[in-house]
Amino acid sequence: MTLVPAKLAKVILADERDEQVVVIAEEKGNRYFPISIGVFEAIALQRRLHDAKGISRPLTHDLVANCISALGGQLLSVRIVNLEDGTFFAELVIETSDGEVVVDCRPSDALVLASEQLCPLEVDEEIFRQSAL
Repeated sequence: MTLVPAKLAKVILADERDEQVVVIAEEKGNRYFPISIGVFEAIALQRRLHDAKGISRPLTHDLVANCISALGGQLLSVRIVNLEDGTFFAELVIETSDGEVVVDCRPSDALVLASEQLCPLEVDEEIFRQSAL
């Protein structure tokens, strides 16, 4: 697998739809592709990107980040690694005292955690080949 550095280029919120859209783009290049995500994940991303204040208790993504940290881990990167039948698959790469651990997750959750932890986003080159607009 060849990983390409990428970034979250845009979050598109549409009131009339249950599915929202995020656009993933190459860090250095002009390829990009959309991923449909749920409304709650889109709102969480918007809050992270706009540094929203006023949330006094941890949200689910905060809980995951807090658990990783409390267990002595550090989120190194998130990866979008596969596309099957229109569904994207992602991974969290976590550094622990025993080495790196890779955890399967949804791309939307990976993106929220990456925006919270300010860690790199990487995409399998094959996904850009299959999905780039």
